[in-house]
Amino acid sequence: MQPGMADTPQSIFISHATPGDNEITRWLALRLIREGYSVWCDIERLMVGDDFWREIEGEIRTNAAKFVLVLSKTSITRQGVLNELGVASKVAKHRGKRFILPIRADDVSYDDSPIEANRLDVADFSKSWSFGLGRLLEIFEEDGVPRKEGGPSEAAGWWQARHSATEGVTNEPEEYSSNRFRITSAPKRIYLHSLDNLKPFEKSRFKPNYPVHQMSGLFASFAPAEDLAAAFEEAEAKIGTTFSTKLNDFLGEGFAKPKIEVREARNVVVRLMRLAFQRKLRLAGLKPYELASKESYFWFPAEVVAPRKQVPFVRPNKTKGGRALVGAKILKDRLGTELGTQGWHFGIEVLPSTWPCFGFHLRSHVAFTLNGIAYSDAAKQHRLRRRECKSWFNDRWADMLQAAVTQLADGTMDLTLPVGANVAFGVSLLPESFLSPVRFVWAKDKELPAYQSEDEALVEVVGNDDDEEEDDLDE
Repeated sequence: MQPGMADTPQSIFISHATPGDNEITRWLALRLIREGYSVWCDIERLMVGDDFWREIEGEIRTNAAKFVLVLSKTSITRQGVLNELGVASKVAKHRGKRFILPIRADDVSYDDSPIEANRLDVADFSKSWSFGLGRLLEIFEEDGVPRKEGGPSEAAGWWQARHSATEGVTNEPEEYSSNRFRITSAPKRIYLHSLDNLKPFEKSRFKPNYPVHQMSGLFASFAPAEDLAAAFEEAEAKIGTTFSTKLNDFLGEGFAKPKIEVREARNVVVRLMRLAFQRKLRLAGLKPYELASKESYFWFPAEVVAPRKQVPFVRPNKTKGGRALVGAKILKDRLGTELGTQGWHFGIEVLPSTWPCFGFHLRSHVAFTLNGIAYSDAAKQHRLRRRECKSWFNDRWADMLQAAVTQLADGTMDLTLPVGANVAFGVSLLPESFLSPVRFVWAKDKELPAYQSEDEALVEVVGNDDDEEEDDLDE
């Protein structure tokens, strides 16, 4: 028997594109090791100077019980991956069915898969890595892939060998900020306006200055009748009877007559809160981008915040920071002809809640534009987000959200959302925090600097859309 040859193939070989698919490959390898499987992938196994192709080919031919192919828009074009798949296809003739197991890492089209893989069952990791892992583990169990004892300890050793001894989970508590912003002041009452039946109602001409939600024959608002009278008159209508109750009672009990159940009452308040915040965003000059849900997020155009301008803010831990909310670069074709200016723009989606917490959740988005106009192709927006934002980590997203809220407050202590002539919501500029009983320590942990430069190219040479998915390095 040749050195290194096993009577029964033992390992799971993971073929992937480097560095584009390194993250999912490292995650998958660690979890398979924890389950007791032997794993081979070139992230950890190959050292500088190794005869890498000879080792790879030998591993596939001799030791691989399964060949897991990470399918992505990057990997399907990489020659190294295709070479490995070619060897695996020959070995599969002797190993039997289900030797090659493709996993779908992103939204790559099945039609674009290599011919050796496009007729095979695929485990879909594109929406949930955990779901895809579950499917793989089922196959390994059904096919009797060898396992060994001590998987969790081996996985822990794998981690410890590659990370500093000072890294890991400690019993020290740590405070984390969320994306929920507390309401500091709110309207005391809510009003339900009905119309005078003697007057018509031209809905297209109804443009109130404050949030109004129409429900059957009633118009719910935090604004009293006198604040809305002019808007109804423009619509050739007139307010008839107005019903009013305390906001807390409306949220907790609904309304007796006209009958409004608690659930509907909460939905009405949520709608009015969303309209109030979105009105603030529109008045601040932000532009809407409609999502598939028909709701919209609002993004900062260059006229509101100049590209690369650092917006100053204060973090929940009282340190000062600064972040850009808009970026831009010149696109040129391969001949040097300018194609226009492509921008990225931070955006906010407003998600109010009345229960169990009364406040606003603000979800972060990024819109991409060409010469100031948002790309209408949702697929292109998605591709650009995956490419341009893949190196943005939690600290950057948290900082940008904090900078955005501070920018909208325009120097005031709270973010004010008018809902009537003399009534408004007040929103804290700092997100709510929560305390974790443990902390994960990175060796490179340090205080974030006050201002962080976003090192972005000022010019990019582009070809066709396929170039957008290319990584910086190849195998």
